[in-house]
Amino acid sequence: MMALYARIENNKVAEIFETDGNMKEMFPDSFIWVDVTDEKTKPQYGWSYSKGKFTAPVIDYNSIADQDRQYRMNVASDTISIWQTKLLLGRLSDGDKVKLNSWLDYIDALNDLDTTKAPDITWPDVPAI
Repeated sequence: MMALYARIENNKVAEIFETDGNMKEMFPDSFIWVDVTDEKTKPQYGWSYSKGKFTAPVIDYNSIADQDRQYRMNVASDTISIWQTKLLLGRLSDGDKVKLNSWLDYIDALNDLDTTKAPDITWPDVPAI
């Protein structure tokens, strides 16, 4: 019969291992293994382990959404920087002006997003380049 074990390191699940062998013979004695074969909810890599109980990590969706928004803002800023320079020099075509405005609208939409509603966020569509 196969058994499922979680290796614990620094009070976190560092590895999940399935075996039909003896864990003591297979790994160094310093490894801490917990038999999770009969656990109702199987722990995953990164879960906490304390006092015989596993706990799933808390996901900070707001922070993730803020980081995602910042990444999208950086991409947008990088995309429009050349168009802005051309605009200042009077060298921007009418077609590029339309594109520039759509990217500026995209930045406005990103700024208007309420990231406290994460993970239920509808991100604005990325404009064409």
